[in-house]
Amino acid sequence: MAEIQDCSNHVCDPCSFDGKSEAPQHFCVNCLEYFCSTCAKDHRKFRQSRDHMILDTLPTDDTIYEKLQTLSRCPIHPQVEIESYCKEHSSIICQYCIKDKHKMCGDIVDLAVFQNEHVGITQTLEEIRQKTELLRTEKDKESARFHTINTSIKQGICSYVQQIRDVADGVEKCLNEQHASLVSLLFDEWNQYEQNLTSTEIRLREYEHLSKIIGECGKSNDMRVLVWKICNLKIHSDVPDDLKSVVSKHIKLNTPSNACALLKALEKCTVVLASMAEIAMETGSDDVTSYEESTSVNPGFVGDCQISKFEKEVQVNEDMFEAQSKSHDIPLHISKFDKDVQVDESMFELQSKSHEIPFKISKFDKDVQVDESMFESQSRSHDVPLMEMKILPKIDKIKLQTDYGDECECNVVASDVLGDGRIIVLDQTNNEVKIFSVDLQLLSYMTVDDMPLDMCILEESQNGNFMIAICFETSSALNIFAYDGAFRETNTVDVENVEYILGIAMYRKHIVAITRSSESYSRYLNYTIQLIDPSTGHVCYAFDEFLKITDGKRIKLPEEDIRIHACQSTMKIILSCSSTVFVFNIEDGNCVDKTSHGVALCVWFYKYQGAATLGTVMDVKTDSQGNVYVCDLERKWGGIHQVSACSFKENKLLINNCKDVSSLAIDENRKRIIVCFRCGNRIRVYYYIT
Repeated sequence: MAEIQDCSNHVCDPCSFDGKSEAPQHFCVNCLEYFCSTCAKDHRKFRQSRDHMILDTLPTDDTIYEKLQTLSRCPIHPQVEIESYCKEHSSIICQYCIKDKHKMCGDIVDLAVFQNEHVGITQTLEEIRQKTELLRTEKDKESARFHTINTSIKQGICSYVQQIRDVADGVEKCLNEQHASLVSLLFDEWNQYEQNLTSTEIRLREYEHLSKIIGECGKSNDMRVLVWKICNLKIHSDVPDDLKSVVSKHIKLNTPSNACALLKALEKCTVVLASMAEIAMETGSDDVTSYEESTSVNPGFVGDCQISKFEKEVQVNEDMFEAQSKSHDIPLHISKFDKDVQVDESMFELQSKSHEIPFKISKFDKDVQVDESMFESQSRSHDVPLMEMKILPKIDKIKLQTDYGDECECNVVASDVLGDGRIIVLDQTNNEVKIFSVDLQLLSYMTVDDMPLDMCILEESQNGNFMIAICFETSSALNIFAYDGAFRETNTVDVENVEYILGIAMYRKHIVAITRSSESYSRYLNYTIQLIDPSTGHVCYAFDEFLKITDGKRIKLPEEDIRIHACQSTMKIILSCSSTVFVFNIEDGNCVDKTSHGVALCVWFYKYQGAATLGTVMDVKTDSQGNVYVCDLERKWGGIHQVSACSFKENKLLINNCKDVSSLAIDENRKRIIVCFRCGNRIRVYYYIT
């Protein structure tokens, strides 16, 4: 709500120029100035200000009149009045906008017609007020619920950890007692053996001394008895039975065969985000359903006011015990912390069950509008496993040549495949776009003026014509090119509030781009994922904060090697940078007038392929199943990594020994993988079978 200004400190503006401090009694709506009675009379005398509206009472808030002056002005052309309404883009425009960004729009009407179709502005404002009050009430209720459940979650975490500690302390005490008992038993046997050995040594010395003195003063029979005793001592000193008994016993620590798996499973307990719909689906809770019904207000657009709802749930995930054996030597009690339900899992009948605690967070920001339809709280479940590919020995090569037929080295930064099998590549070294036929012959090429960074296919027709968009180094514009046997530039689209564009991809309705923002609304990162209207350059959705869904930690992107790709089959955005690939749940939405800002939730990320660490990721693509293909430039492990759409843990190095690999494209219809290089004169075409 706007603050109401205090007008008691105002003075007459004309008198203030003469150093006077007269109390104002009038206000000019046109000039936005305060007047005393004398100055108000003078203001009405002059021809230029004779028609001005002068109020006899001072306004409580003069800023509303300032907004009134710019209300009907075009935001793009501030000196021009808004006259028309574009139904296609749901925006009000001036006469110059019609000739510029809306020249291709066919459904433009006069504002008077729009006004006649939308009568009853008082009723509309009342509806907005009622909806806003309802949302405010719901927000306050959910805020209290948030704090309550937040406390419950913290208590649950402490209780869960304490149970683990109690079990660990009990196990430690029991093992130490067993160990002490066994050590005491062995020490007793060792002490007994020590006594026997000492007795033997004493008798040995005694017999040695007797053997010396018997020859001097002893009898012959004495020697006979001594010989017997010495022989008897020798027999018992060879391998005593008590020594065998002592040395054959050792202390051993027996641990369960699945102890390592159990310890790793304990680490899987996490606090994550989940939507109400997922909670209802997984737990079948009637409370969740009734809550959704009680908040059935339909958020959306009313006039110029956007009402959005962003409600996410946090849950404690206890699917941590992937038990490999039903027999466990150590009992462990795990409970689900809920005020109504206690779930006892002490017997370890664990079959990857998930027990969750709903934990609602409602995000209401007066400056940022977040559209909930742009989010999925967790990664979708995919029944389709990792596509089994076998790369065939056959490799075709496309020779990169100059106009004179000479081979030339090219840095291919982007590549794609059309539906009919034609291949498009973007050569950064020579600033060229090349198109090759399905049988790998050069069809046409085009030279661009600046250094290109990335491209995407906008649309494709059945007659073979298509349109592409290209972004250039340190440029905030997208250049649109059409191909109908030859390339030609159709128009340039200037993207709003962008310093420059790093990468682009085509989603269902928008161009998705990774950009560096020039505005201060990028609060935490320098980069923003934007969904751009390809016809106007308007940013419909901007995601300027990146968070991991597992722990809520903020993701900081590096300064180089950032690429973006949109997977339409799984509705996910894949972002590759340096040595990591991030997958975000961002769905494409309808075009909107105002930019909706939101948080991009990373559902999983990929760094490794077995023992091979990703070095420098240059490109990333997906197939129809959503499996991710990572183009890695790293020298030792360079090649193409294949990562499952279901889990980043399921992956393999699909193509290896590809040094300086820079881009790839998947042609599933012909089962080909096109691999391009940063410094090379060939493009490789690999074939595979599934």
